[in-house]
Amino acid sequence: MSELSKQKLLSLIGELLPQVELTGEIERLSGGNINFVWRAEGKEKNLILKYAPPHIATDPNVPLSEKRIDFEARVLRNLGKGGSLHSITKARIRPPEWYGFDPEHSLLIMEDVGHFKELQKATGSPQKIGMRLGRFIGKLHRSTYQDQGLKENFHNIEIQKVRNQLQYQPAHNYLGSADSEVIEAVKEKCQDLGKRLFKPGKCLVMGDLWPPSVFVRNEDELRLIDWEFVHYGRPIQDVAHFAAHCWMWSQTNFEENNRKFWMTLWESFWRIYQNTLGTDFEKLCNKGELRDFNIHAGAEILIRANGAFRSGYVYDRSANQKKLRTEAIETAIALILGKQTLFDW
Repeated sequence: MSELSKQKLLSLIGELLPQVELTGEIERLSGGNINFVWRAEGKEKNLILKYAPPHIATDPNVPLSEKRIDFEARVLRNLGKGGSLHSITKARIRPPEWYGFDPEHSLLIMEDVGHFKELQKATGSPQKIGMRLGRFIGKLHRSTYQDQGLKENFHNIEIQKVRNQLQYQPAHNYLGSADSEVIEAVKEKCQDLGKRLFKPGKCLVMGDLWPPSVFVRNEDELRLIDWEFVHYGRPIQDVAHFAAHCWMWSQTNFEENNRKFWMTLWESFWRIYQNTLGTDFEKLCNKGELRDFNIHAGAEILIRANGAFRSGYVYDRSANQKKLRTEAIETAIALILGKQTLFDW
């Protein structure tokens, strides 16, 4: 089954949310690579419906465990009202509200945040946005550090396997015309990191912290969507992931104000994140973790600039994409091999 029919979706909504009265058509939403997503208009509130097929939605040839939606449903419940992690959320920054879940059909129903703007379209203060986001992620990491219950409940190993397969293991294939010594060195660093990320983690991580997962309204309210990559892992897959994307958006924006937006956003995020961890910073982000920050960031830049996820992202928007992709690959190599750090950016 590659996609649920609208008739089946209506049936499932009726079973899970009999009190909800729909007023319009169910609309298929575009933009997602991993899942199928729809919006259903309701009399009192709209619904977002997310179905996780047993493969990447845009490529049936790439298998992906449909259990990922179980993890997303679980973390939304935990972060929601009455959940074990609700204390770290605020009205101004939180994930969408959980409405219902059908594990048999891998269907999650949740709050529609369509009245918010994606981060890359936001016009508010990057300092405020970065502060709110950095504080939330810092609280998520610090409050879940060495939590044995969460470690067992969020062992999302299938997602790590896919990341390893698509990102860390083949990273050296995304280097273009680099010389053989560089290719071999990048291969060793990235494959080693991929293997080490299978080891027990330190804290709960959101797992997919990039601009399309952050929605903003009036710079004071944020919503974080797409939690299917959530797992008990390591801070690099939130912090370094976000840093890499801020760097790419800054690199590909030629308007000075836009470049500064992304630079300021990252600086504000990183400063508040460190402050939020406080005395636990060294436990979560020791020297080894900080070195791995740069390797992960480099691998993320490679997969977006010249790898499996190169299509449809920032480099496709520019007339100078060949030059920008080359520059991105050079930066990624420098990060992975320890010749540059995102913290100097």
